[in-house]
Amino acid sequence: MHWDDIHLLQTIDLLERTETGSLSNGLWLMEREANGQPLDHNRDYRSFVWELVLASRAGYVGWDDRGVSPYRPDPLSEPNTWLQEIRDIRLTPGWSRQSPRTSRHSAVARTGRRRRPPHHRNDP
Repeated sequence: MHWDDIHLLQTIDLLERTETGSLSNGLWLMEREANGQPLDHNRDYRSFVWELVLASRAGYVGWDDRGVSPYRPDPLSEPNTWLQEIRDIRLTPGWSRQSPRTSRHSAVARTGRRRRPPHHRNDP
């Protein structure tokens, strides 16, 4: 599945206004964003996490990652567990609802990160 970062941020924006329960954890958000399409655990979870991480690094989205257990999973090596642990996903003031395409350009420029997730947690 291809995850579009702008569509993801727009979905979060919509859910903040209409359906906050879908923002209770990352797994629910991913399932909502998939819109009923089947997900590949090995490929889709990790790439979805990568989009969230990029959006966070760019200052557009935040969440509570204290989770329910003292163990903190690594988002890229344990995406399923990590998605279940993050809570209260929300847009930050850095996301421009009026100009999402400008925000997208800024996200890539600000993070300086490649678009594909690294294969290992120590990759740049």
